[in-house]
Amino acid sequence: MIKGTFASAKTGTQDIYAVLKILHDISQGEYELGTILNYYGIPGIGKTFFGFSIGNHCRDMNIPFASIDFDPMENPQTKAYEANPHEIIHSILQGLSAWESFSKLQSFQKMEPTDDDLSKFIRLIQSHTETAPLMLIFDSTEKAPKSVIRWVENNMVAPLCRNERCLILWTGRYPQKWVSELVIRSADCRPVPPLPPEATKKQICSMDSGLSDAASRIQNLTSGYPLGNRKLAEILMKKQNTGDKELIGILAEELLIPYVFKDMPPDLFDACRALSIVRWFDAMLMDNILSEFVDGFTKDAPFLTIMGTLRKKMMVFQSDGNKGFSLERTIANVLRQYMMAHEAERFVAITEAASKFYEQGIFSVSEENRNGFFLECLWHQANLCALKKI
Repeated sequence: MIKGTFASAKTGTQDIYAVLKILHDISQGEYELGTILNYYGIPGIGKTFFGFSIGNHCRDMNIPFASIDFDPMENPQTKAYEANPHEIIHSILQGLSAWESFSKLQSFQKMEPTDDDLSKFIRLIQSHTETAPLMLIFDSTEKAPKSVIRWVENNMVAPLCRNERCLILWTGRYPQKWVSELVIRSADCRPVPPLPPEATKKQICSMDSGLSDAASRIQNLTSGYPLGNRKLAEILMKKQNTGDKELIGILAEELLIPYVFKDMPPDLFDACRALSIVRWFDAMLMDNILSEFVDGFTKDAPFLTIMGTLRKKMMVFQSDGNKGFSLERTIANVLRQYMMAHEAERFVAITEAASKFYEQGIFSVSEENRNGFFLECLWHQANLCALKKI
């Protein structure tokens, strides 16, 4: 497992620097664990940008890297990978040939799909990493056929994860379900976090430096959702006096709903809207909220089935302390603001019901959980006060 700086990373910027710290330690011979960094997250959260940033830093540090994108919209080679996974080797060799230490690769004959040539490729990587680090980046992995992913795991990831100086960055919509026990032990899996305020400001200013003063406003609306940052910045570039109510409406209706929730059944999307109002929930609160405010749900609705679907879609996570569940915080913040601005009456009704649930629970739960219920009750009351000021 990963230890040290990487394990303590909390934000997107820190995660990048943590990966770079690992590469630096490898260069100095101070890192003794080859590993796989598996990042996942909702569409638009910045997985591809994360890998792109790592690649740029590797270039600045003169660390050879190669990147494989399994998104057919970005990489026309994906069909070739499906027909013959050995083509992935050719793409990696092409990427590595940009470095002086691999310049001889430009004269390599194209490998044929044989196990012997695959072994030569692994030995080539092992030879380089005897003295220096190397980074391999695999992006949009959820878009590759399972057969291709299994081939990569068995023939590349598994042998290379033993390597002390080969770092593998693996990004996708969902956490990768590895098969090899060796790979499972070597992989660290975590969600890509939203951007912190300073990174949001940098992203927006790269589009238009005149939007510098609007960066904090956009951050408050998007909670650091990179694709949302871009969407709102583009709107403000055209119409600077656009109000927050209109911006949050565009963010939810033109981006979140058709992009993030495009594969979500309408009833589950409506459930997410209701659950966005609470910071954490358990089976009892979920039954009360959904059965009262979401069409199609009753108290007999199977909690585990609903939760299983939402968790499989990476919309819900175990909350802090493992005492309940939370909707993915970026989505929750956007939907909560959307309901406050555009569905105030429903927002008030759900908030009051949740507040009442926690208020009653203060006197019935164990002393250990009492403070949590008290704080949630206050939080909902504060939301009601905030809505009255809008």
